[in-house]
Amino acid sequence: MNELNSFIHQAGKGRNGFWLYLGTIVLVMVCHILAGIPAWLVVKRRALDLGLDPQEVARSVNPDIIQMDPGLVLFLFLIPFIGFLVMLWVCVTNFHKRPFISLINGFTRVDWKKVGFAALVWGLLALASELISFQLAPDNYTWNFQPSKFFSLFIVAILILPLQTSAEELFFRGYLMQGIGYVSRRPWLGLLITSVAFGLMHMANPEIALYGEWIISYYIGVGLLLGLITILDDGLEIALGLHAANNIFGAVFVSFPGSAFQTPSLFVMKEFSAVSMLIGWVVMATLFFLFMNRRYRWKSWDRVFKPIEKKVEVASTDISEA
Repeated sequence: MNELNSFIHQAGKGRNGFWLYLGTIVLVMVCHILAGIPAWLVVKRRALDLGLDPQEVARSVNPDIIQMDPGLVLFLFLIPFIGFLVMLWVCVTNFHKRPFISLINGFTRVDWKKVGFAALVWGLLALASELISFQLAPDNYTWNFQPSKFFSLFIVAILILPLQTSAEELFFRGYLMQGIGYVSRRPWLGLLITSVAFGLMHMANPEIALYGEWIISYYIGVGLLLGLITILDDGLEIALGLHAANNIFGAVFVSFPGSAFQTPSLFVMKEFSAVSMLIGWVVMATLFFLFMNRRYRWKSWDRVFKPIEKKVEVASTDISEA
């Protein structure tokens, strides 16, 4: 593609009325809530059987506390995102009258090699970060491999967890960032608004209550990174790979007190420093951005800051034309 902001222009392939966006947001959120009812009922029933307070248990579900298989627990709490994803597809294709893949790029297929490459790079950076942390404080890590629990967790994390991260990427970086950027003609505005919204979405996470509301800045930073690379790369693939690798790593390899994913990961941190985490993430994000910038030759920041013209881009039929 030669046109600037062709990713943002994908919104121009469909209808962009205010009520369409509002209706889609409401329907997606309602579907997300309704799809979460089965998980809540199962956890509530289990908590009552064990004499526990369902409200306390639901704030940060620990499979050990409710004595359930961790893979099953993780799957139950990922079901809402499947409903979320299905409703988003229904609304984009039926209300906005545009191809669902237009939320990812301007082609007719996804560049899965780019998704996998981004996931690999971020996974290696996360591993390197933990190795450095381990070298600095080895006593803070406990080996936690439990075969009977780990393998079901691993299967669900690999197969189902990417649906959760993809749902968030398609909604925030795809649907909303495209829509706001196209309607306002300012891609940076879509980037800013969706990054803040992405951060606020995590307000209910247990680590916020445990370590302070300032941690929202981490999630806003994540949103800014994911949105920025999406605009510069003119597609959602890198963000999809990064987000999936990040959440899988947190669920499978290293968990910490207050984590949103209370899973029997390979290692468990005894103590968690939110400040150190934020510093480490900034270093990882910087290295990731610089590497991807060099790898894919992002030449211009005009995609982010230059006002766009409202016009419909013609989708290419071959991804190799990018």
